Amino acid sequence: MIDELISQWVNQNKCFFVSESDNISYDQLKRDFNQLTLPKPKANEILCLLALNHYQTYLYFLKALEQKIPVFLIPEFLYQSEKLLKDQIPFIRKENIFKAENKEIFFQETNYPFLDESYFLIRTSGSTGIPKIIIHQTKNFIKKYQNRNKSFEKTMAFSPLDSIAGVETLLECVTLGKTLISRNDTMAPDRIVECLINNKVDYFQTTPSFLNLLIISKQIEKLNHSSLKKIDYGSEPTGEKILEKIVSILPTIQFIQTYGLSEVGILPTINHPHDLLYFKLDKNFTEYKIVENILFIKTNTLLVDYLNQKLNLEENFLNTNDIAVIKDDYFTIKGRNSDIINIGGRKFFPIELENLLSSHPDILNCTAMGLKNDIMGEMIKVKIELKENVDEMNFRGNFLEFCDQNIPSFMRPHILEFNYSKDDFKLKKMRK
Repeated sequence: MIDELISQWVNQNKCFFVSESDNISYDQLKRDFNQLTLPKPKANEILCLLALNHYQTYLYFLKALEQKIPVFLIPEFLYQSEKLLKDQIPFIRKENIFKAENKEIFFQETNYPFLDESYFLIRTSGSTGIPKIIIHQTKNFIKKYQNRNKSFEKTMAFSPLDSIAGVETLLECVTLGKTLISRNDTMAPDRIVECLINNKVDYFQTTPSFLNLLIISKQIEKLNHSSLKKIDYGSEPTGEKILEKIVSILPTIQFIQTYGLSEVGILPTINHPHDLLYFKLDKNFTEYKIVENILFIKTNTLLVDYLNQKLNLEENFLNTNDIAVIKDDYFTIKGRNSDIINIGGRKFFPIELENLLSSHPDILNCTAMGLKNDIMGEMIKVKIELKENVDEMNFRGNFLEFCDQNIPSFMRPHILEFNYSKDDFKLKKMRK
């Protein structure tokens, strides 16, 4: 399956992968692919592969899929912390995690009876408890790309390989014979923009949070001088003000709101013609229904099973737990059912408050959350990152006036914290 995909792009002077250290053609990929042979595991064993956005990692991953070796993509941060690895994936032994530059492969035993098919495994964020380990069948994703006409030549490996978006980006490139650009040493906005421009990337898949970073860092204007034709954004609820500003800055670029979950992949969508916040799923690929504002999905790329938990489907539909608000046969995602903040019966989503706070001229980033309270049900805590050279005491002194003018009374924060960290920035993604 994978061998056939690679073979169709040989002898066409096509580039597969570009990074600061590599420039790999499909011809080179084919030669390396043919020379590599992995040992055969037992029926209940998996290959735990350290998921780095490197050529050698991609090569081993693709070969494992070809040889029908179930491959579990392990995030780098779990590999670097034995405590986190033990807490989140207790049955995995660190010595059984394979790094692509090593020579000896050890397989990890599981209790799952894998069939003679090609599988890959990824983990969820664990935002609602112990991370689920998701089993996907490779052929379902390949069929999706083969049935879609996507006109791009170069895209960027923005998402890590251990995520569903990272896997889809790689498999999509191999299926369609496109070029994958990697910038694996940094996520700094200026370096990402430099990479997009210098490599003439025409299709960029990213998140609303990162687009907001491009605005704040004043890097986004540079993309008007790039080769970008299309930007897909998703993986988290999207703020209306962010979208409006981005579209006004980049009027010649097409923006598409995507929807995806680790359990179903990134699903084809159709944007509302007049409102970028709203979209609908392509019914040629996905069946869906909205029951009591909750989105349910049935699609060909639905997970096969969980490795470590029981899979519960309702008439083959997956309950996403995402709150969908309908408009003109389209819908927008407000957040997870479990994310709702409830203040004395008045309910709202964190992103609604975050969007209001983002209009404050001194706020760089913010994350809202609910804390349990015996009297009110919950209290509102907001973690704030101030812009450079903004004094915290002066900000606090003016913040109440800002809230009086801009924030509904039931949504006003009770607790402010200014120890904003990368973990807080990731929280918005973890809600998905």
